[in-house]
Amino acid sequence: MKLLKYIAYILIFIINFSTIQIYAEENTGITLVYDGETHIYNEKPIKLVINGEEINSVMPPIIFDGNTLVPTREVFEAMGAIVEWKADTKEAYIGMEDTLVILKMNTDKAWVNGVDVSIPMEPKIINDKVMIPLRFVAETIGFNVEWVQSERMIKIDNTVEENIEDDIDNNEEIIDEEIDNNKEIEEEIEEKIEEEIEYIDIEDIPSLPTELAEEPIILETDIDIKEKEEINSIIESQSHPTTDIIDVEILDNSYQFKISASGPISSVDHMLWEDKIVIDINNANMELEKTIIEVDDNNFIKSIRASQYSSEPKVVRVVFDLNNPSNYNIIMSEDRQNLIVEIRKTILTSIELTQNTIGDMIIINGDNTPNINVFRLTTPDRLVIDVFNCESSLGFIEELVKGQYISGIRTSQFDENTFRIVLDLNGQPAYEIIPLENNAVAIQLSIPSYKNIKYINDDSTKLILVKPDEDFNINSIVQEDDYMNKIYKITFPYNYINVYGHGIFHIGDGKLDSIEIGLNDEGKTEFKFLEKKVFAYDIYEEDNYIVISILRPREKYKKILVLDPGHGGKDPGAIGNGLYEKELNLDISLRLYDLLKNNSEDIKVYITRTSDTYPTLQDRSNLANEVEADIFLSVHNNSFYSTHRGTEVLYYPTSTSDSSELTGKIMAQIFQKYLVETLGTQDRGIKERPELYVLRTTKMPAVIVEIAFVSNVEDANLLKSDSFKQNAAEALYKGIIDIFEKYPTNR
Repeated sequence: MKLLKYIAYILIFIINFSTIQIYAEENTGITLVYDGETHIYNEKPIKLVINGEEINSVMPPIIFDGNTLVPTREVFEAMGAIVEWKADTKEAYIGMEDTLVILKMNTDKAWVNGVDVSIPMEPKIINDKVMIPLRFVAETIGFNVEWVQSERMIKIDNTVEENIEDDIDNNEEIIDEEIDNNKEIEEEIEEKIEEEIEYIDIEDIPSLPTELAEEPIILETDIDIKEKEEINSIIESQSHPTTDIIDVEILDNSYQFKISASGPISSVDHMLWEDKIVIDINNANMELEKTIIEVDDNNFIKSIRASQYSSEPKVVRVVFDLNNPSNYNIIMSEDRQNLIVEIRKTILTSIELTQNTIGDMIIINGDNTPNINVFRLTTPDRLVIDVFNCESSLGFIEELVKGQYISGIRTSQFDENTFRIVLDLNGQPAYEIIPLENNAVAIQLSIPSYKNIKYINDDSTKLILVKPDEDFNINSIVQEDDYMNKIYKITFPYNYINVYGHGIFHIGDGKLDSIEIGLNDEGKTEFKFLEKKVFAYDIYEEDNYIVISILRPREKYKKILVLDPGHGGKDPGAIGNGLYEKELNLDISLRLYDLLKNNSEDIKVYITRTSDTYPTLQDRSNLANEVEADIFLSVHNNSFYSTHRGTEVLYYPTSTSDSSELTGKIMAQIFQKYLVETLGTQDRGIKERPELYVLRTTKMPAVIVEIAFVSNVEDANLLKSDSFKQNAAEALYKGIIDIFEKYPTNR
């Protein structure tokens, strides 16, 4: 029991905040030597008090990448712990009662009573002292750690409340004491057994209101907003010949966008209209390849649209659709051929941590509406709020909080353009992002309507569910992977709303956006995973739990192929002799897909379409790159003059001196060989095509096979034959098997 108690304690209280950068407040000029280099440490001194007594050491506590490091022996022996240093293995042993912690230098794992645990940062030898993360070790061996910002003091005491008990064990003890044949007691036992599935909540969630309702925390900036106000640059109108708008691009910093012209721009009109920045470029022609510029995961804009707004006079309009209304600046280059549209930085004015009748709430105020991203971290549970493209004077702050779920708040300037807020949580509450008036946004926490669910995203990512009943068969769970739309579903055989509840479990951690829990049209319980990227899933049992492990495809599959039937939907491809290329491509690809599904070669196939739809070229390339495919095969048919016929394979040229490495050229040669041998078509050879999008943008060996010509009567007659299309699929199948045999992935 005591060991379980400490492990639970670790899971609740480990502080992992290594991503936050602390900036120097005053120059103390301490010289630190570590990792073979000399560094100057410029933080204010930190006072360390253990059980009311200040600890002084030759090597003082230091803040390193957001974590406080302390000399091992001096500090932990003052706590009454046993400390031993193993010089040969470079390991520090810290023992307290029945808890043993082993830390190895420059390793981000600790050994705690036989269990590997991630730690906030690696221990280091600094100035010949073994320096280890204070909070992690102190709380692991049973001490309270408190940071007093006003005094830059760390207070440590051993008055940890002995109140962290496992509810399941308590229930079992009660059941053992109360079992008899009385029907009323049996019903009570059944209720208690049902309560065991509430294992997810390690701590009891306090009822509202808590102390946070009476004593909200308000953090205010000292930046003078009036001094920071900027005015859009006035762009002087000049007389120049008509120019062409040839490019619109997102710059690397993601909050600046460049509009390029072929010659000097005469004049520009612009305005902020609702959630759009509208730029009118006068005396200009629209010469962009696309009217909609692709935007992928930008924090500030949803899309960019361009058009020839007017022909007389000539005006090109570029519209930036914003995630949130934002002020902006426009900068004209000296040669007047480039316009930089810049989202202006938001100045954070205050952060309020409060509570209402729903639950804990954090309100972020700025001179513009803050642009935020919220995501969960687990083990321990935290909510991280990144405020993008902003300026703040708050810096590093750490305070304890007595909310319903929130137990602490920490802030820091994460990087030049991002301010980070971390909320330490007891449990995994639901949350909702709510835009407010007066340039504010709130994150509302609440008791979730879903239950008996635990999400973990530390070393591995998994969703843990309580089994609906003791005899539940996980093979009855139906899986559906709609990877092109980044949706994965599992469906249970019955309605289990009494076990799992319903609602949206927001995550936002770069893997999953959210998990939707509810009933499908057939009244069965369904979990819908809305992915950020394509993942693979394993479902297995652990005791009374169902574990859904979320993996990179390469972690699950040894061989991965992306199969791409070319064209589709609105894009028919080549047309000739009564044939549509998109239909031929799909027919041959589906025949190949069936061959691969039924093979024993353990090849995972992702296919870009299975019906008459049109994934964009970017969609096809993105899928291959996201799943980290080993090979990419796009199936096409050709068209040119009616006299042209035969088979060819296109590839992207690369240079490598390693003959054992698979390249697009080698793949092209293999597929060409099998196609010509099997089909008896004219051998048109293999061809370099570096300009083709799917060949150029995929990160693995990729080819486009051109089976035959729809524009040629003889080839067209072959393509109308089911046996020819089946033979084409079998030739491609043989090529795929050959490729994986000759060039194994070794996974």
